[in-house]
Amino acid sequence: LKHAQGGPNQPMWTAIRGNVYDIEGWVERHPGGDVIRVAAGRDATWLFESYHGKHVENVLEQLYVGKLVDGNDGIEQVEKRTEKDEKMDHVERSSTPTVRKRKNQEHKRMDEPAGREELEGTKRSTENRSDDDPWESHEPQDVLRMMEEDLEPVATYKTGPFYDELKRRVNKEMRQKGVNLRTSTSMYVKSALILTSCVITWWNAFFSPYQALRMVCAALLGFCRAQVGVSIQHDANHGAYSKNKLASTIAGASLDFVGASSFMWKQQHVVGHHAYTNVDGMDPDIRVGEKDVRRVTQYQPWHPHHALQHLYLGWLYSLLAIKSFAVDDFQALHTGRIGNVRINRMTRIEMGIFWAGKLFYFCCVYMVPCLLSTSGWMELILLWSMNEAVAGWTLAFLFQVAHVVGEVDFIKADEKTGRVDCEWAIAQLETTADFSHGSSFWLHVSGGLNHQVVHHLFPGICHTHYPKIAPILKQLCLEKGVKYRVFPSFWSALQAHFRYMKHVGSVKVPSLATVG
Repeated sequence: LKHAQGGPNQPMWTAIRGNVYDIEGWVERHPGGDVIRVAAGRDATWLFESYHGKHVENVLEQLYVGKLVDGNDGIEQVEKRTEKDEKMDHVERSSTPTVRKRKNQEHKRMDEPAGREELEGTKRSTENRSDDDPWESHEPQDVLRMMEEDLEPVATYKTGPFYDELKRRVNKEMRQKGVNLRTSTSMYVKSALILTSCVITWWNAFFSPYQALRMVCAALLGFCRAQVGVSIQHDANHGAYSKNKLASTIAGASLDFVGASSFMWKQQHVVGHHAYTNVDGMDPDIRVGEKDVRRVTQYQPWHPHHALQHLYLGWLYSLLAIKSFAVDDFQALHTGRIGNVRINRMTRIEMGIFWAGKLFYFCCVYMVPCLLSTSGWMELILLWSMNEAVAGWTLAFLFQVAHVVGEVDFIKADEKTGRVDCEWAIAQLETTADFSHGSSFWLHVSGGLNHQVVHHLFPGICHTHYPKIAPILKQLCLEKGVKYRVFPSFWSALQAHFRYMKHVGSVKVPSLATVG
């Protein structure tokens, strides 16, 4: 399945609830735009569920290919096979791990996602080998290791009626009010103001004759860049900006031209974070290295310096934006992974946007000021630092207060089965917190992240509509006895974040990585 990402002689397949679908012919017609590409070559059950209602089931039937099953081919073909399917046979048999269905799953139920990929059949017969087989020269144990390194973990959640009922209520009320949930005129006005502000603050930060104005605008430039990240590109790359594909693509690419990569962001945020929020080992937003500067959960390794992380992380967050621009995106491009999330291959357009964005930002923010600004080197370094620091702080603080606080849960999926002992929608409520409900200021400054729970449950809806949905969600939570976490203010949420970082850093709770 992982090789079915589209491209020459390869289909574009995705798995939903244990079934495989060919989405290549649907990409151009997909109402949500190119965001569908992130589903290629992987289990996209919970991405699909969070973006769609029951009305799209008839579309799935038209794209149906087969089921995830045991066996050498991994996928049981049904009906007629295409020429592209035939070309995939060799790839599936000789160079990919088999996608295994859950034990005792007869595929009679359509309400459960597929289980995680497991390794089978590491011994391959010589008749299936070819000269271009990338694992031809390796011993079986080496093949097993390479397979394990290339797998992408998949979590399986329980199913239940909560999410379907929530969708039903939201759709009913929004239809009655005549609300177009994907688009918003106010979002277009907001986009124009943000982009205009980026240009004005950039010019004054480096070319204003007044030093004080240069300093202020350098900081404001960082803030405006962050606004592109949390508002324009965030909605666009979730397919929640416009029904016009070109407009959505341009809005999504706005992130590239303020330093980061929209392609890498979609792989990390849409594929990894949204599907497996706060699931240790699967959510790339909470990943850490063996000797990382921070410890986010009790499941992660503890080191003495973590006792001070609540003191130094606030300063390190200032490096988030420049690290993404200069390090993280290139590292992901080189390794093909962001944590445990496998990165899909780029199209030519995506590759072009990636490099054009990097070049554009470097030239505008660093090269042009070096050549044309009247500021001295020391002042330029200060201006650059202020720009990057404010962007980093804005992004880090807005995202951390939603998921890395003591009031939410961190989940550990079963290591053998990948199962999580709760419904997916309930898991979003348990791992996410909102803040400042009722504040128009924070709604727009945070890009709707003050309604983060609503965003996770309805990522395909424009963030300006979140306040309309929150009361519906709150009422359902009251009826079902589900806790809906909301901080009264951003300040209280930020305090909760650093309070939690102090706790998890100072308490030496044995982690699974250090036990045994």
